Amino acid sequence: MSEDETIERLLRLAASPELPAGGEERIRTAVRPLWRQQVRRRTLRRALTVGTLAAAAAVAAFFLVVMPRMTETFVPASPVASVELSRGPLDPPFRRGKVFTGAWLHTSPASRVSLRVIDGPSLRIDNDTTLRFVSDRIVELRQGALYVESGGRAGNAVEVRTPFGSVRDIGTRFEVRVRDRLTVRVREGSVDLSTKANHVRVMSGFESNVAADGVAELASFADGSESWTASIAPPFAIEGRSMAALLEYCSHESGLELRYEEGVEQIARATLMHGATSELSPVETAQEIAPTAGLRVTRAHGALVVSRLSPQ
Repeated sequence: MSEDETIERLLRLAASPELPAGGEERIRTAVRPLWRQQVRRRTLRRALTVGTLAAAAAVAAFFLVVMPRMTETFVPASPVASVELSRGPLDPPFRRGKVFTGAWLHTSPASRVSLRVIDGPSLRIDNDTTLRFVSDRIVELRQGALYVESGGRAGNAVEVRTPFGSVRDIGTRFEVRVRDRLTVRVREGSVDLSTKANHVRVMSGFESNVAADGVAELASFADGSESWTASIAPPFAIEGRSMAALLEYCSHESGLELRYEEGVEQIARATLMHGATSELSPVETAQEIAPTAGLRVTRAHGALVVSRLSPQ
């Protein structure tokens, strides 16, 4: 209905039965602006109502479509390991004592951390390292070094993923280091190494180096130096244990061969220890305690040599 037709209808519905000459036109002139104002108000209210409904529909669509997808892909973090020992300043995730899946963990150039996976292997993190747990048996190593000791127990196998390839544990003790290349060093047992160019098995006493092209090169290692892992090894409980047990632990953790001079091993096995160890490395602990049994522990040619303490 047009504007003039609407006004004409209003005039017909007016209560006055008779209008003076020219009155009808004066009424039209007076009513027209008021009518237009009312029409504009109704149009504005209708536009606001439509806009509000559209906004509400958009919000509803977000919750119905987007939110379910976010919920489906979200995996809640769960604790996977606890901190056994640490050296140097720690990042907040380590200070809680528990490590969770998904959280990136960092050590500074002056810090190292020893972890125990829940119902699983022992892991040690070298300084200047960045990694995270994808799960309790999968670790993503971005840079730095990680030492794994699974103990050969079923279910303890660990996979370490790196930018160069993946390392799968086969019940062993091994180290994975990532810098400008990948280095895998196996102290005991073996690991499977998979890169974009190779799939090789690295055996005890060997190391593999992988460059950017993914080619893995194998070589034996026997540098005779004490491994960095010994400095962050869990403390040895000496109470009621023999001196020989401590020395074997030192050899196990340091990677150094254990050698006794003639007649010394019997003394070490017969000597029982009491008390608690200090925060020294295993080798330093043995060197500190050995004199109480009349023994001396030294490093020589890649080995721990146990001899009688010379009389003063």
